[in-house]
Amino acid sequence: MSELDTSSNSSRDNGAPSPRQGSKEAQPRRSNAQATRERLLEAGRRAFARRGLTGTNLKLDVLEPAGVAVGSFYHQFANKTELLLAVLEEDSRDLQAALQRAQEPRPGRSLLDIARDSYTATFDVVEQHSDTMRILFRESAIDDERVQQFAHREQKRWIEILTHNFQRIAASDRETPEIALAAELISVLTTGALAHYLGLPEQERAAARERLIDGLVRLTLGGVPALGVDEATLAHPFSSIAVSDPAGQKGGGRT
Repeated sequence: MSELDTSSNSSRDNGAPSPRQGSKEAQPRRSNAQATRERLLEAGRRAFARRGLTGTNLKLDVLEPAGVAVGSFYHQFANKTELLLAVLEEDSRDLQAALQRAQEPRPGRSLLDIARDSYTATFDVVEQHSDTMRILFRESAIDDERVQQFAHREQKRWIEILTHNFQRIAASDRETPEIALAAELISVLTTGALAHYLGLPEQERAAARERLIDGLVRLTLGGVPALGVDEATLAHPFSSIAVSDPAGQKGGGRT
């Protein structure tokens, strides 16, 4: 990395002493390094969301938009994958906290209100962090163990949040197999719906958003209770099972 050698050692080549940690000379350097890192993270976030890790050209898609030299990049990151992981790590804290707030059940509300508010707030959070979510959806299946571990850890955290909230709704002091399974299935279902939503043309999202939220609410309220029903009940012929409208609406419309 010749760029790194020529851009970082000028003070030593001139015989100037390196600034000590905490000195006035060192502080601007740290500020500049932090500003460089932030520009790289922002450019990387945009590039990875649109092109993916393998499709992103480091020079054209990250360094030039960020206004950062090659040598300065390698002061911060070893390669593109480390930049990708840094983007995800930085954004995941805010994203998980926002999802937890969004899905917190509020006392005194009906199950319909809780489900609709939760899904609506989740869509709001995903729209605010759309680039990060696109990266997670796109890169979770790539053949890189570190990225896969990160995606798996984030999915596990989301399931834990849902499990905790389902326990509160069920007024249960312990995690049951039904609650754990419900949380896992809802997380997978919601992830798929969100990935589909973000993949739509922007002009189609407003109409799709309401339709998807309504469908998720109905599937949740209609499907989760069935996890606690014994198989003998579910084995009845389909024609003998009354299909209920969990939202209290006829014909699929909203009143």
